[in-house]
Amino acid sequence: MGLATTAYRRVEPARLEQRAVPRQSVLVNGASVSRAGRKPIAAELEDISVYGCRLAIAGNFAEGDRLSLRLPAGELIRASVIWHRDGKLGCRFDSRLDRSIFRSLTLMRG
Repeated sequence: MGLATTAYRRVEPARLEQRAVPRQSVLVNGASVSRAGRKPIAAELEDISVYGCRLAIAGNFAEGDRLSLRLPAGELIRASVIWHRDGKLGCRFDSRLDRSIFRSLTLMRG
């Protein structure tokens, strides 16, 4: 049961970025995602921070799935799926992304 002051008022989503570290927009083709015992799936990196990223990818993933993200330059990053919907996948890296890798990816900004 809502309060009388908010019962008929539409509540808008928050407009503030609430991440500890903001993500940088990128457009990196040639990445791939693999899970244990399965073939890699092609992915496009859309945004990234030193702690995680968002990918455009086909396939079914569930929250908590463990995966390996291979970047076009060959770097392999271990991560966990945080969310998956509408062909987009959000994941958190197991460890902070190396600064030089992050910099090279953000220079590819789309």
